[in-house]
Amino acid sequence: MTALMIGVFGLVSVRLYYLQVLHHHDNVELADRNRIRIRRVPAPRGLVFDRNHRPLVDTRPSFDAMIVPEDSNDLSETIEKLERYTGGENIAGKISDAEETGRPPYEPVMVVERLGWQQVVALEAHQLELPGVSLEITPARHYLYGQLAAHLLGYVGEVTKNDLIKNADYHNGDEIGKFGLERVSEGFLRGQAGGQEIEVDAVGRRLRVLKEIPDQPGQNIVMTIDLNLQQAAEEAMTGKKRRFRRARSK
Repeated sequence: MTALMIGVFGLVSVRLYYLQVLHHHDNVELADRNRIRIRRVPAPRGLVFDRNHRPLVDTRPSFDAMIVPEDSNDLSETIEKLERYTGGENIAGKISDAEETGRPPYEPVMVVERLGWQQVVALEAHQLELPGVSLEITPARHYLYGQLAAHLLGYVGEVTKNDLIKNADYHNGDEIGKFGLERVSEGFLRGQAGGQEIEVDAVGRRLRVLKEIPDQPGQNIVMTIDLNLQQAAEEAMTGKKRRFRRARSK
């Protein structure tokens, strides 16, 4: 028994020496990675005004659901509950796409965006059932007059795989100009993202912000069009294009 006890304590001592001395730095780094996260904060895009400095396009806060797959012990169950509470679709596919584009470990993936109030309440009420899921407030593009001057202003959309390959500064979930002014002036309108160093608990919930680097909003653009004149022109042209097509067909 004495020899057995000495052997057991010897094995334990060797293991402790291996973990605490030989691999001390690696284990401390892994522990800090589980406790401290670097969270990227996207910057709001610049505003767009007409010639009289009346706003045409601005940015408003959006509630988005993010997930860190590594924080969930049963990812498929977490995804199923998240889809049930938010009505989101193809969450597993979005996570898979992020993995294919080289998502770093513990980087959150945006899976459901622009949540309504009921969805936000559902997420907050069932937070303990959704390890790795967090609610983030991100800037979202808002066109104040709907389709007015849409052919000029264009629109934004989430970056694609090709966008990420061509632009190393973009990350999964970022928005990029797809058409019109939003695309042509992407370099001016897009700001510089900031970041946060946050402390999280065992299921990835935010506890406190340790360090923060503020983001830099994009530059504003003043167009030469006049809001009232553009509205009058589009109202006057309502239905004209359709009649012109019919006349040409005859």
